[in-house]
Amino acid sequence: MNGKMAVLADRATHHFKSQNVKDFIKELKGKIILWPLPKRFPELYPMEQGWRGSRKNITYKLFNSKKSLGWAVKSHIRWEFKMNLAKFWG
Repeated sequence: MNGKMAVLADRATHHFKSQNVKDFIKELKGKIILWPLPKRFPELYPMEQGWRGSRKNITYKLFNSKKSLGWAVKSHIRWEFKMNLAKFWG
């Protein structure tokens, strides 16, 4: 790896407190910078929009089979990726 790499991460504990992450960053000797997204700004976290939509489209619905639930989850993920993540990175 040439130069430095910045990694944007949400504030999940395992991104910053995990011994594996700490060891990996130490091993790269300053070539990687773990940069946390600000607290309490869910609009900066594209996945948060996805969770909101999944509660609306999947959580409160009754599915008659595992297969129909699977299709609902897959189509929701595809839609969220297209709509929300594309807008975020747009």
